[in-house]
Amino acid sequence: MPLYVDAYSSQKSKIYLLSIAMLCPTIGVVFGYGMTSYIINRGGVWKTVYKAYWWQSFRIQTWLNWLTAVLALFIPGKYLNIDEAVQEKRNYLKHMQEELKEKSSQAEVGGTAQTFSPKK
Repeated sequence: MPLYVDAYSSQKSKIYLLSIAMLCPTIGVVFGYGMTSYIINRGGVWKTVYKAYWWQSFRIQTWLNWLTAVLALFIPGKYLNIDEAVQEKRNYLKHMQEELKEKSSQAEVGGTAQTFSPKK
């Protein structure tokens, strides 16, 4: 996950996306316990011969995982090839460095760069 966030997100959104990625497992565990508790207290989601209803929450979570896997099949290919994104980012950074070099060379006056030296 951190590789995808680094490759596809802006600098401003990286911290938020990584925070969300770190919180998701904890939220998922709490949600799973809550769902299991609700199902057990309700007496199951659907009628069954067995009186152990906790397994129904596992079945629901399995269905949700399969749904997520099927949805992942529809992710566009450009988001799956991280090498292209990394190369594009490297090219962008190289371009930005060249622009900074041009600006710094334009700041030179009379062949020498103007520098600031603090008074002691």
